[in-house]
Amino acid sequence: MSQNFTPIHTINPSIENLTIQARVIRLWTVPAFNNPSERYTIEMVLLDAEEKKWSCTLWNQYVDQLTEYLSNHPNCQVVVAIQYAKIKTFHGVVGISSSLFVIRLHINTDIAEINDFKERFATV
Repeated sequence: MSQNFTPIHTINPSIENLTIQARVIRLWTVPAFNNPSERYTIEMVLLDAEEKKWSCTLWNQYVDQLTEYLSNHPNCQVVVAIQYAKIKTFHGVVGISSSLFVIRLHINTDIAEINDFKERFATV
C-alpha cells in the first residue's frame, strides 16, 4: 500500500485530514502539580523525514494508555497511530495534541497501515 505523508512545513490548522510519519526523538512525562507521583502529560519531540521537529502532547487517559503499553513491552518496536488529534501552531512550531476524550490512540494495533509501516522497516 502506498501512503502519502503530509510534509510538516505544509501543515496548518485548517487541514482536516492528514497523515504524518515521524519518529520520537525525545519522550518524557510531566507530573501533576498537586500530585507529583501522578503523570499529567506525555510530551514528545518528533522528527519527520525532512528533519523537521514538532511537538506532541498526550493528556488524560492517553497518558495511561501509552505508559502502560511501553511498560509491558519494553523491548518492542512501537508504532502509534493517532486519530482525531488537534493540530496547533505556536511561534512557528507545529504541534499535535490529544483533545479531551476525542482522539483514538492505536498502539501496535493489527490494522493495515500499522502492519505496512512495520513491514517497511523490518528489512532496514
